Amino acid sequence: MVLIPEWLEAKCAEAVGGVRCGPSDAALMRSLVSGTLMMELSELCLRLPLQGTTWSHPEVFGGSPAEDDTLEMRVMRARDMEAEARQHRPGEIVCGYGLLPLGECLLGTGDPYFLTPATTLSESWVVSVPHDVSLEDWEERIEEVATFYEFFRIAICAKARG
Repeated sequence: MVLIPEWLEAKCAEAVGGVRCGPSDAALMRSLVSGTLMMELSELCLRLPLQGTTWSHPEVFGGSPAEDDTLEMRVMRARDMEAEARQHRPGEIVCGYGLLPLGECLLGTGDPYFLTPATTLSESWVVSVPHDVSLEDWEERIEEVATFYEFFRIAICAKARG
């Protein structure tokens, strides 16, 4: 069983548009990639209304943050993860190497976000992968954002506008 940090539960409770995935969605997620990482992510999505939430995050790619370095990501639902992994670039390329679809970019390039292969979520990194990567250059072109839990610890969730 995945130990979910209390701060993440609290942030997801405040987020707008989030849903828990059902058992069939969790099974779909696990069918994309085998291993502990996807098991943990699917369990997290069963227990928290994380899918469909939007998060703003100050991107820092190998340097100091700049004002225009903010990213906005929506966590994909299970069917969107499947489509990215099996029907779209760059997912068709990088998922074969163990990366897991995580989110859609809502600002700038539109490049999707993935989780890197790791033993657990706490060891996995959120990375941005350009749409136009090839089999030959994808590893050099991914950009690390933060580890999974650090991403959500720093990120600000979208809240209801009032």
